[in-house]
Amino acid sequence: MLNVQEELLKVANVKKDYTDLADRVEELRYEKEKILLNIAGEKNEQSRLIELY
Repeated sequence: MLNVQEELLKVANVKKDYTDLADRVEELRYEKEKILLNIAGEKNEQSRLIELY
């Protein structure tokens, strides 16, 4: 994601159309959020299982 953000800045600085890159950054942020939510859910599930034992 950092690479895409850096490229977005480069393109924006030369005043090119950066809509595609901005969309890609947004997609990556969404994917990152989904992954973090999945990790949090798994940790919560593990905690509940540990409590049962």
